[in-house]
Amino acid sequence: MAAACSFFCLRLMQSLGREIAEQVRGVLATCEKSPTDAVKINYDPRNPFDICSLTWQPIYKGSKYAEDPYTGARFHPSVSGELSPLGDFVRIGADASGLLVSHSQQR
Repeated sequence: MAAACSFFCLRLMQSLGREIAEQVRGVLATCEKSPTDAVKINYDPRNPFDICSLTWQPIYKGSKYAEDPYTGARFHPSVSGELSPLGDFVRIGADASGLLVSHSQQR
């Protein structure tokens, strides 16, 4: 598999304007000369994922996760029970209804 940098460069070139695409082509040329990652990252470009809001690690589709009951943010199960950094008033993975504005939102 090509280096993660090459993958990111190709995605950028597809979605950005010409000026940035020229800069990205230079980075891509460098990546293609040495297609290895200097730093190992936990990333699979073919698998959709969410980001853990505490550890910043990917939570790949189909993996278990814990959820912030107030915001719905996803976390790795290993941080379940900790205080959520997104509000500092709910526990990650707690059984709660979250914020309800109307009765139609009830599960």
